[in-house]
Amino acid sequence: AFGFWAMVRATYPYISGTEKPMEMAFINAIIRSPIFPPADPWLSGYSISYYYFGYVIVSMLVRLAGTSPNIGFNLAVALWFALAAVASYGILFNLTSGWLERTGRNIRQAVWSSFLGPFLLLIISNLEGLFEILHARGVFWTYLPDGTATSKFWQWLGLLELIDPPSQPLGWSPTRVGGIWWWRASRVVTDKNLAGSITENIDEFPFFSFYLGDLHPHVLALPFALLCIGFILNFFLSNGKSLLPGRSIGAWLRHPGFWLGSIIIGSLSFLNTWDFPIYVAMLAACYTMIRYRMDGWGWERVWDFLKVAIIFGVTGVVLYLPFFLGFRSQAGGILPSLSLFSRGIYFWIMFGGMLVPILGWLIWGWRKQGRKTRLRNGIIGAFWILIGLFVVSYFLGLLLVAAPSFIDTTQTLTPATQKLLERAGQFYNLHGSSDPQELIIGSLVNRLKQPGTWITLFGLVVFTWGLLSARQKLDVDEDITESRPTDDRIEETFNLILVLVGIGLTLAPEFIYLLDQFGYRMNTIFKFYYQAWLVWSIAAGFALVVMWNQRGKTGFLVFKIISALLIGIGLIYPVAALLERFERPMEEWTLDGLVAVRTYNPDEMLAIEWLRTAEVGVVAEAIGGQYSDYARIASHTGLPNVLGWPGHESQWGRTAEQLGSRVMDIERLYGSRSWEEAKFILDQYQIRYVYIGDLERAKYQIEESKFENVLRVAFQSGRVIIYEYSSSITSPK
Repeated sequence: AFGFWAMVRATYPYISGTEKPMEMAFINAIIRSPIFPPADPWLSGYSISYYYFGYVIVSMLVRLAGTSPNIGFNLAVALWFALAAVASYGILFNLTSGWLERTGRNIRQAVWSSFLGPFLLLIISNLEGLFEILHARGVFWTYLPDGTATSKFWQWLGLLELIDPPSQPLGWSPTRVGGIWWWRASRVVTDKNLAGSITENIDEFPFFSFYLGDLHPHVLALPFALLCIGFILNFFLSNGKSLLPGRSIGAWLRHPGFWLGSIIIGSLSFLNTWDFPIYVAMLAACYTMIRYRMDGWGWERVWDFLKVAIIFGVTGVVLYLPFFLGFRSQAGGILPSLSLFSRGIYFWIMFGGMLVPILGWLIWGWRKQGRKTRLRNGIIGAFWILIGLFVVSYFLGLLLVAAPSFIDTTQTLTPATQKLLERAGQFYNLHGSSDPQELIIGSLVNRLKQPGTWITLFGLVVFTWGLLSARQKLDVDEDITESRPTDDRIEETFNLILVLVGIGLTLAPEFIYLLDQFGYRMNTIFKFYYQAWLVWSIAAGFALVVMWNQRGKTGFLVFKIISALLIGIGLIYPVAALLERFERPMEEWTLDGLVAVRTYNPDEMLAIEWLRTAEVGVVAEAIGGQYSDYARIASHTGLPNVLGWPGHESQWGRTAEQLGSRVMDIERLYGSRSWEEAKFILDQYQIRYVYIGDLERAKYQIEESKFENVLRVAFQSGRVIIYEYSSSITSPK
């Protein structure tokens, strides 16, 4: 896996565009920073305010390997692909081998069938690739005599870019005029509010992430999330004794397994904070299930869940407290998602390849058990879950839309009241209506018109909840440490919990979302759907192994045909994407992420290499918009600059006061004719290196004479020059 993906990265190794410059900045800053927490490379004077543990690990590996960061970056992408492959294989092997052994089948089958783990997690993609080739071929388009084309199907589907006629000539290869065709698969789930405005959500999946090549926290946390699942599986298979022996919290705290679990699960808060509560909840759910099967249902099970969630939540934070002391989140609370929800067609495009195996396995489980009373339990449970989410979401919505009418705006408002009014205004604008009645009723009507997602999830809850409630009581002694794993369906039970966790991750964003700087569901869908893909890929792999081992009835044959067809559709996207990459001549393959800079701007490459070995100090360079070449010197040297991408610093919780006048100050530094004014800025931000390259010359009207008369030229090559400043310098030569 490592060799394969290193080869893929070699076809397109560039560390530019999207989030790669940010990630490279963190890696280099951690390598160069003399203290911890490491210096923020894009905001001098501050430490990194982000979940950066993954970058610490990458930086450590870069140093141990003795390679340059621009090569180490691409090797890390390949390594994380391989780590995720090994971890997912291992989890599925443990699940399937246990099931094969308990059901009297050949356990050696697990050696090969477990490859479904990394295959479904890392290779299979969502079904958007099918629509790309249909669109490229002109399917469902009607061409009129005047040369224009129209299509009711593509307008109804509403996938952006695909609503426009295909480019000519028609063919079977995905194409996009003026764009990148493979990007759309990561933006399938769009929302349309009551006014008809469309907002894009991020719905990445692992193949897209690794193909894109970003070392973002959701990718860096992937193998560690799988480690958590493997650890929780070990806990579940031991009926709890590997982690939480007995029922006393004191006994837990004295057990080494408890602290190992806290370190593993707590690490996710430092790797990708969004993942931490998800796996705390999964562990608590497994513990609750163990207790349910020992003692039956009662309100004590609610306390069991909360007890485990609280104690692991607290210990996970305490063990990584140094990180939390300097961490600032942009999260601003939870908002109800009234008119913003996922259309059923989008949900099935996203998860269809996994939902079919899971649903087939669930239905087979019901037919096998034949417990109609448990079906009733599932329906009741699903009904109350959906009703509860509807009530909570719309109650919060009513409070938010009604709040301004009870506030006397003629009086002096407190900051909290002003924030409430501001949030209510944002809420109205986001949902496309300023009328409370229209907002509530209109969103309900739209949900009833497009019920595909919540009906799908309702069905999944019915079967999963019902099957879990049908699990038989374990044959155990009172002390959990004396439990005997006599359950012949324990792997199936764990798989049901994986399915249930995925349901929770996809159902919650239908009704609520986390408020951040973006202001809508984009990040919530992104983080929750990514983890849903992870747990459902394992669940679907187990379901396929179980179902493909069934013989006889026509239904099994139909299932095998449909699941094989969906796997084939899921392969369209990765095959087309990889073929596009491998069109590049092999003699051009390289793992050097700065090969373009080295080739087309060798003077700047020499300057970067010089700064990498220079003494640590703040560098002044041009400031500009995000996802651009701005901040490239700090990114590739690890030296902090005065300000990198302002938008990203805001996303990381920086306030306007912290950003201050840095943009204007750097413009004055380069453009002012006055040495005294320049010196004031140099001293203010403790700038050591003033970098002047093509981007700075294009951005500013540089008055270079003030630097020439005072500062030492530390480096010069072609049009690139670096001046070095010391605070002891007071006046021109």
